[in-house]
Parts: sequence; C-alpha cells; structure tokens
Amino acid sequence: MKTQKTLKSALLASAAFAVIVPTMALAAIKAGDTLGTDEAAIINALEIAGYEQIEVEFEDGIFEAEGWDPVTSMEMEFEIDPETGLVSAVSVDDEDEADEDDEDDDDDADTDKAEDDDMEDADDTNEK
Repeated sequence: MKTQKTLKSALLASAAFAVIVPTMALAAIKAGDTLGTDEAAIINALEIAGYEQIEVEFEDGIFEAEGWDPVTSMEMEFEIDPETGLVSAVSVDDEDEADEDDEDDDDDADTDKAEDDDMEDADDTNEK
C-alpha cells in the first residue's frame, strides 16, 4: 500500500514537473534584462530561457539576436548592448512574413505583365 502511494506521488510530481518546468524555463526576456556581452553568453542565456534556433549578429554597434519561442511558436528578436549586456528592445520578428508578401506582390506583377502582353498580342493580331 505504501509503495503504491509513493509511486502515485512520484508520478504526480513528475507530471507537474513536466508541465510547469517548460513554462518556467521559457522566462519571457524583456527590455532591461541582461543576457551577456558576447555572442556565446547571449546564446547561452537564450538557450537557458528555452529559446531554440538562436542566431546572433553584431550590426550597427549592437548585438541582434533571434530565437524561436516554442511556447508561442514565434520568432523573437532581441537588441543587446555589447558593453552592458542589457536588452534594449524585444520584438516579434516578422521579416519572413514581409518577404512572403513581397514574393506575392512580385508574382502578381509578373502575372499582370503576362496578361498585358497577351492583350497586346491579341490587339496586334486583330489590327492585321
């Protein structure tokens, strides 16, 4: 009887751990948090926070880090001061959506041009 109770308690604890820890592990990083002053420290801090597929670039005097948030299924972008390691800005990276919109616009433009060319060809045929 005591073994069953211990086993049941262990299973409940494991289940709670499995549900709570991933949520806790992905601590929302916000402006004012410190991630680090070099690429390795920034990557490590983001991994500890639960982010995946992390990329870090040094551009225009600041670190720009991107990481996939598996909880929200969103790509997040962080701007980090290289001297202090402080996060100065956090945003959702919607660059992929903008690229897709541009591709759609290009496709529409190509289709419109092809239709215009077909119309010109038809007009030329009718005039002859």
